[in-house]
Amino acid sequence: CKLTSRQNKVCVFRLDMETKKLEAICEIDDSGTGRPAGNVIIRDGTLLRPAQASFRKYGESIQFKEILSIGKGSYVEQTRSVLEGKDTRTGDGKAADRIHTINRCGNMEIIDYSIDTFDLFRPLRLILSMIWRKQMVQQQ
Repeated sequence: CKLTSRQNKVCVFRLDMETKKLEAICEIDDSGTGRPAGNVIIRDGTLLRPAQASFRKYGESIQFKEILSIGKGSYVEQTRSVLEGKDTRTGDGKAADRIHTINRCGNMEIIDYSIDTFDLFRPLRLILSMIWRKQMVQQQ
C-alpha cells in the first residue's frame, strides 16, 4: 500500500500467526476518513473501525464504520455513527473542538481530544522551543 502525501487509503492486511507473514488483501481510497482513530472495536459481534473525519478541519469528528466484509481483494465498510468533538464533554463540562482517537480497554474508554484556544504568544513559544531544541542537539 503506497501512499503519496495527502492521500487517504485503507490498506487491509492478513497476518498469518504461524508463518509470521503479512499478506496484502486490498486497498481502498477513502477520501477524508482513511486515517485510523483507534483500534477496531468489537461490539456485539460487529467490527467497527473508528476513522478520523477531517473534511473541514483536522480532528473534526470520528466516524464509526462497520466492517461488512473482508476478503481477497475486497473490503466493504459503512458509516454507522459519528462522534463530533462538540458532542464530547470534559470533566468540567467543556466541549472539545477536535477529537482524534478513541480506544477501549475493558470498561475504560480513552478519548484524545483538544480544545482550541487563542494564544497571541504561541508562535513565539514555538519558535523559542525550536531554537532550544536545536541548541540541545548541537551540544550533544
